[in-house]
Amino acid sequence: MNKKKNYGLIPLLLAVFLAIGSVVYIIWRGVSNRAYYEKWKDYDDTGLC
Repeated sequence: MNKKKNYGLIPLLLAVFLAIGSVVYIIWRGVSNRAYYEKWKDYDDTGLC
């Protein structure tokens, strides 16, 4: 009877882990893109990029 309870818990934990991982990935991409554009913003006026 206890095993049946765990079957509902495992998918819930996987869904929570996936949601947290997705949020962390989106935040990381935003920070990475900001750093990239900050690095190259001085070259926008030269017409080289």
